[in-house]
Formats: sequence, C-alpha cells, structure tokens
Amino acid sequence: MSHCILRCYMDVRCQPTNPCVGLCQADSNGLCIGCGRTRQERYRWYQLSEVEQREILTRLDSDSLSIIVDPR
Repeated sequence: MSHCILRCYMDVRCQPTNPCVGLCQADSNGLCIGCGRTRQERYRWYQLSEVEQREILTRLDSDSLSIIVDPR
C-alpha cells in the first residue's frame, strides 16, 4: 500500500476509502482474498461508522505487515 493512500486511511480529515480491490472471494478462513475483510465487514462497510472503518483498516494494515515479517 502506498504511503499516500495509508496516510489518507489514517488522516482524520478524510473519509476512509473502501479497501476493496475487486477480487471478492473468501479464503478457507472466511476472509476476502482481495482485501482481507470478513463477509460482514464487506457487506456493512457503508453502514459502519468512520471509527469502525478505521479500526478495520488498521487491522488490515497490521495483518499485512505480519505476513511480510512472518511468512508462513
């Protein structure tokens, strides 16, 4: 993820961007292989508060970093 996009995700002055990349398919854990969100998170994205969206984005960012640090 580019630093510019990440900065916008975390910037309180701009609305969080939907992390969908158009690859909507669940893996064996029920997470989207494109964006890493659960089915409920994907379906409810626009009904979630800005705080809830940012919490999801923060989790997705930390999950992607753990994959880089600890590939399995």
